[in-house]
Formats: sequence, C-alpha cells, structure tokens
Amino acid sequence: MSELVTLFEAKDFWVFSKPTGLHSTNDGKSSISLVAQILKEHPAQSKVGKDAGLMSRLDFETSGCILVLKSEFFSESQRAAYMTIEIVKRYLLLTEGRCPSSTVQTGITARYRRSKKVQVVVADGQSKRTLLAKTIFTLMNHPFPNTSLVCAEITIGRRHQIRAHAAHLGHPLVGDALYGSKASLADTLKAREPVPAFFLHAYQLEFHHPVTGTPITVTAPVPEYAQGCISENSVLRS
Repeated sequence: MSELVTLFEAKDFWVFSKPTGLHSTNDGKSSISLVAQILKEHPAQSKVGKDAGLMSRLDFETSGCILVLKSEFFSESQRAAYMTIEIVKRYLLLTEGRCPSSTVQTGITARYRRSKKVQVVVADGQSKRTLLAKTIFTLMNHPFPNTSLVCAEITIGRRHQIRAHAAHLGHPLVGDALYGSKASLADTLKAREPVPAFFLHAYQLEFHHPVTGTPITVTAPVPEYAQGCISENSVLRS
C-alpha cells in the first residue's frame, strides 16, 4: 500500500490525494482503502470513528482531493461547522460526444439503499430517497475524436451525481458502462498501461475556513495516465 500524498495541511485538517483504484472506505471485501492508509500513518484517527475523519468519499475509480478532519480537533460541532460551509468542488471528466457547457439541476434517487446505480428525477419535489443535486458543466476542449474534457462544479455532492448528470445530458463518461457508455477509456487514450474504467478527477476544493475565514484552495495534479486529456489546457497541467 503506497504512502498518503498530502496536498494541504492545516491545524485541524488535511487534504489528501486519493489515487484511482482505491476505495475511500473498507468495502467489506478488501482491507485496502484510503481509510486504512490514514490509520496506518495517523493511528490517532481511529478515535473519530470508522471513517477516520473523512468528510466525503470518492468512488473507486475517482482520484483527487479528499478532506479529512484531524482527531485532536474532531468534534460534532467541528464536523457540523465544515458541513455547513460552502465547499466548491471541481472535477475533471472525459465524456462521450461534444458535451455543451450547461447547468443540470435535478433530483437524485436510488431504487434501493444499496443500488449500484442512481437515477435522475426531473419532477419537482423531494422524498426520503430523492435528494436535490446541481452540477455546473463547463466545456474545456475536445482532446480526442468524439470526446469532451469537461469541468464539473458542485457544492453538495450526491452519490454518482456527476456521472448520472453527464449521462442525463446524453454524454456519459467515456468507459462508464453503468451509465450507458459504449466506449473504452483505454482505447480512447491508446493506453499502454492499465487505466481506470473512466476518468473522473476531484481536481480542486475551494472554501473559507469555518473558524478563521481564511480562503483556501487546494488542487490535485491530474494523474499521469490522463495528461493527454489536458494538453491544450496549460492551467491544468501538473
């Protein structure tokens, strides 16, 4: 298991870089997870519960920024403070087709609690299983034929929100078969080494510290396998 990569450290939190191909928490099938890495290098984090202070989760294939509260400052009030501030989360993704810049605001629901796939609900209203979700998609470029590099911005993240909203636009992530993609990311990238099923990268977190008010922006370098997607966007290069 590789060492944790720390993108940013403050008195009361870290922002770690989660690699692709790693569960955020123990999935019950494997003991290898980001939480396991955190507990190995920071054993005191076991005091704050099974999630070791994680303030969010990223899918197995998804890489990038993840916020973790430190055990010595962890409390329900501190957690609540971070839950109530607006944290802007920006993701990079590669979609099928020519995806337009647009804003998608819908409900997100799942047929069952442990359903592998979520569904987009366009009708108004909110039930116990339907949560409101908003994603702002900004087209960056078209790095490969019939593809789009897109920046997705969210504040409150729902499970599979970006993947479901991209599919709702008719432009699923390249290789995301669960949400309708017929393409292969490995073929699209002409990859010589193994790559994840799809490219979704938690590129940036932006927020004000809930106590000091200090503005904080943390950026995670784009993984090596996806560098070809951002060749025309020097601002994104690691």
